[in-house]
This record gives sequence, C-alpha cells and structure tokens, in this order.
Amino acid sequence: MTKLYGDENFRETIIDNLKEKGIDAQSCHENKKQGLNDPKQLEYATEHNRIILTDNRKDFLKLHNQGVEHTGIYSYKPNSLSIEQATARTLYVSEHVSDMQNTHVRINQGDWMIERRGQERETYQYSAEFRKQEYLDREEQAREEQELDSNLQTKDIERS
Repeated sequence: MTKLYGDENFRETIIDNLKEKGIDAQSCHENKKQGLNDPKQLEYATEHNRIILTDNRKDFLKLHNQGVEHTGIYSYKPNSLSIEQATARTLYVSEHVSDMQNTHVRINQGDWMIERRGQERETYQYSAEFRKQEYLDREEQAREEQELDSNLQTKDIERS
C-alpha cells in the first residue's frame, strides 16, 4: 500500500482528502517536522518508507538528480491544481506506478511524468476514463452547490 508524507509546502487539505479516501497519508505538521530543510524532509519520508508530496518541485528535483536516495517524490506545480484535482491525480498515479524507489513523478494538470534515475523521462496522459469521471464529478459538485444555494435562498425568503 502506498504511504504518503506531505512536506511543509504541501496543502493540508489534500492530505485530509487522501485520508478520507483511505490512503495512509501524513503531513510534516502532524509529525512535528515543520522547519526541517528539504533534504531532512526527504530523509524523514524515506526513513518511514513514505513517498514525499511537495509543491517545491525545483528543490526536490535537484535532490533527486543529485542522487539522494529516496522512496519516491510526487511533485506539483504550486497552486496549479485544485484540491480535488491534486487528490484525484495523486490517487491515479499511485495506482499506476508500482516501484517508486528513487523515482520522481511530476503530477500536472494534463499529464504526468516519471523520472527514474539513469533513465529517460516518461510522459503519460490521464486515461479517457479518468478524465470522464473527473468531468462527471465536477458536474455533480456544481449541481450540489446549486442545490445548496437554492436551499439557502429559500430559507432566507422564509425568514423574511
């Protein structure tokens, strides 16, 4: 089972969403590891056999390219994905990449890239099924929000 660890830059709400989906995810905050520099964060994740999640792509890619041993890195471009998108893409990649040892995965909006030490970068697209489900989820969320707004307006009118 995939075990994840969000560094100091990673949004807590994504960690919470992953936990709700049954993923073993932790943050540096709940482990009292905030303030550690990037190499120490990566070392902590590796010691606990966790893939590190970070919005600090540049610095963690540098550590990966320097040959620092790790159990995996998922990196995201800061604020390029909503919480729901980041959660869904993290789950998707976790299901499709089995061996993360010394592997860096860039999780992007439209694609994801795997960088394994000493190998060419591999680029993948999210499946059509994934994109369709994501669209349906967005539509359902929009309907729920519309229904909630309508209910709130009705209650406001009833109080008047």
